[in-house]
Amino acid sequence: MRRYLADPALRRGVCDGIGVGVVMAVVVVLTNVVFPVGPNESDGDPEYVRQILAAYALLGLLLVLIGAHGRSAASTPWAGARAGAAAGLVIVALTVAAFLVVDNVFLAVVSQQHDKVVMFASSHWSSMRAWVNVQLLGGAAFALPAAVVLGGLLGFLVGSCTQALGSVNAHAAVGDAGRGAGRVVFPAGQGIGRTRPGPCTRPRRGRSRPPNRHRGVAVGRIPGQVLPLAWSLSCA
Repeated sequence: MRRYLADPALRRGVCDGIGVGVVMAVVVVLTNVVFPVGPNESDGDPEYVRQILAAYALLGLLLVLIGAHGRSAASTPWAGARAGAAAGLVIVALTVAAFLVVDNVFLAVVSQQHDKVVMFASSHWSSMRAWVNVQLLGGAAFALPAAVVLGGLLGFLVGSCTQALGSVNAHAAVGDAGRGAGRVVFPAGQGIGRTRPGPCTRPRRGRSRPPNRHRGVAVGRIPGQVLPLAWSLSCA
């Protein structure tokens, strides 16, 4: 047992499962003893069916969160699965134990429930206490392995999603670092596309090149070359 509890994911799963199991035990006491259902009310009524489905959905969400909690404790692919499986086992075990205590200690109250009265009448058992205990233990034999499998599956899914997101973020960080490493920063007034030093700060639009002197054959130069030639011909 000490070797298993040394695993941080299992330890977190057990601790979280104990917390949820205690809450479930309180709910069992409240709904069966403090605020019992009426003698004509059944778990098959639409309002109770909605409440039961909402409770199952909430338990599934809690197992997902417990799997994420266990995955953060140990950076291994199966950490979330171990935490979810341990939590599911503990939650169902504490819930079954709460039902056993309530059904045996408060049998006079529990025996008035509509579903138990109908099912006990058709079971041909002579003792309701024995029948209730057999029903609970038979249900626990199925619920415990199912909770382990379901909790492990939900924990594994959330652990895999967390690992995939971590890998994507790591690759993005490496890409950003690589782009930053190849970046060259020039001082002000230097480099391609920077401003010219001096009073004129108009930004350059590309690589600098020497001016094209042949592009500026001005029309004003032509008279300066033609007039002396005409004067010399007239003198001749």
